[in-house]
Amino acid sequence: VPVAVIGREFEALPEADWVIVLVKAYDTAGAVRTARRMKPRGVVSLQNGLIESVPQGVTTAAAWRQGKRIVPVTTGSTLLPPGFDLLGKYLRKAGMEARVTRDIHQARLRKLLANVCLNPVTALFRVRNGALREPPYAMLAEALASEAAPVVRAEGLAITAGEAIA
Repeated sequence: VPVAVIGREFEALPEADWVIVLVKAYDTAGAVRTARRMKPRGVVSLQNGLIESVPQGVTTAAAWRQGKRIVPVTTGSTLLPPGFDLLGKYLRKAGMEARVTRDIHQARLRKLLANVCLNPVTALFRVRNGALREPPYAMLAEALASEAAPVVRAEGLAITAGEAIA
């Protein structure tokens, strides 16, 4: 079963049973339009952020950039929304850790919380995620977690500020 990964508009679209959208937020609308023109069984986004225009999963795959080279850290795990069981099966067959979860909204909020804490500090100081365990980065990431906790809690994630920091 073909799976297409769409990151831009194509003139001649490939055939695909499943399309995974992995683009920056500003390219999402175009990628989703392209994906839907392929008339697949399903389209799912695994990108960061809370995307509402297409079903969204969560992945913890990670990499870092060394000049122009991308260095993979982990394939992580992938959580898919209900209705994507067959895609999960194919991803597992390809060697990925993937499963469907009924509570994808909670998983999305947890990933958002992690990104809110990690991304600004690592980008600002040009350090990898692991550096956030050490001063002064830990203090900044913890402050972001404390500030974000009430926001994600208001969106439905049952979490305290202490749990957000952990």
